[in-house]
Amino acid sequence: MREEFHGLVSYASLPFEQVDWDVFDIIGVNHYWREPVKDRYLQTLEPLLDSGKPVVITEFGFCTCTGADQFGPMPPDNIDPASYVLHMLPLTGRLVRPRVKAVQERNEDLQAASLLRQLELLDSAGVDGAFAYTFTAPLMLHGDDPEHDLDANSFSLVKPYPGGKRGTTYPDMAWEPKESFTAIADYYATQ
Repeated sequence: MREEFHGLVSYASLPFEQVDWDVFDIIGVNHYWREPVKDRYLQTLEPLLDSGKPVVITEFGFCTCTGADQFGPMPPDNIDPASYVLHMLPLTGRLVRPRVKAVQERNEDLQAASLLRQLELLDSAGVDGAFAYTFTAPLMLHGDDPEHDLDANSFSLVKPYPGGKRGTTYPDMAWEPKESFTAIADYYATQ
C-alpha cells in the first residue's frame, strides 16, 4: 500500500478486532462509552495509547433518548418496518409517515452531556482525536409527534426535518441543531 499512497495510513477498527497496528501510522478505533462498562472504558484504550502511535477514536456517540448512555452503539431497533418501507415507496411515500415501535423519551440534554463526558475522558486519557458519530441521519426524521420521531433513536448532532421543512438556526438547511451540536462546538472552541 505504501508504494501507491505516501501519506499517513490508518484504519477504523471495531473494538473486538485484532489489528496489527505495526503497519499503520495512526491507530483508529470505534469506541463507545456506556454505563455498564464505565469502570473499564479507559482501560481498554491503554494498550493502544502505550503503543507510542497517535490514537484516534474514529467513532463515538449517543442517541437522543433517555437510556442512550446504557446501550452504546447498539440502541434497540425502534422503527416500525412496515411504515418505513411504505414511506420509501414512490406512490405511498407521501401518504405514510414512518412510525416508532415504542415512544421513547427524547433527551437532548443526556445526549449532549454524554458526548461532553466522553470527550473529556478521551482528552484526559491522551487520545489525539475523536470523531462524533454522526452529523446527520437524514432518514431518521424528527417529528414533533413522538410516535413519528425517528430522530429520538438517532446519533446525529442535528435533527432532520421531513418534507422540505427548514430549520430556524440555519434557514437554508432541512435540519436544526440539537443541544449536542452546540455542546461539541463550544467544547472545541475552548480547546
